[in-house]
Amino acid sequence: MGHIKPRTTSVVIYQGDDMPRLTELRRAAETARQFEEATAERLAETSEVARAGDDDAEELVAVKAETKARQDEYDAFVDEAAERALTIELHAIGRKRFRDLMAEHPPRKVLVKVEPAPDAEEDAVPTVVERDHEDDAGYDVNTETFPDALLTFIDPENPEVRTIAAPEFASRSAARAFLDDELEEGDFPGLWVAAYYLNRMPSADPFQSKYSAGHQTSTVT
Repeated sequence: MGHIKPRTTSVVIYQGDDMPRLTELRRAAETARQFEEATAERLAETSEVARAGDDDAEELVAVKAETKARQDEYDAFVDEAAERALTIELHAIGRKRFRDLMAEHPPRKVLVKVEPAPDAEEDAVPTVVERDHEDDAGYDVNTETFPDALLTFIDPENPEVRTIAAPEFASRSAARAFLDDELEEGDFPGLWVAAYYLNRMPSADPFQSKYSAGHQTSTVT
């Protein structure tokens, strides 16, 4: 058994029919909140001119109740949809495996014309330089090919080491079929980026997260 358990994270994918309803309910909740704020501002401005009466108070109470009802409706459906959602569990695959995978999918190179600097001599001409493709520059990999390779990664010598730990796929081809045929295009970027940073982000010192970390005093006498 190794010294460190693999770092993990989970990405929740809602079932297709739930997404439109979630969007609709969230929009209704936001609209109600904005209407509540506008109503409160309007009544506050009115009270500066004339004493606010019971009608104003009752109006605001009713508007707040409507806002809460819309928010509660959204929250309830989130809980309901979460029970049907698919939770994809991602694991880090280890430093060498990850770096080898990156090396197999280097960033694409493109030629870019660079105009002379504003203070350059009059006869200066544009130059052409080679740079990483703009989509690859932030990740240092080919973002067209690397995402699939990372998400379908299963170590042939130790199949327990894999990027997608759950649901469990018997082979890389099974994982690829899931990504190609079941996953929506809109969910794919978030999934592979989560796996990417799971492998690349450094660990934090656990002691630095303690509340007492910033208030330690020396005990040396």
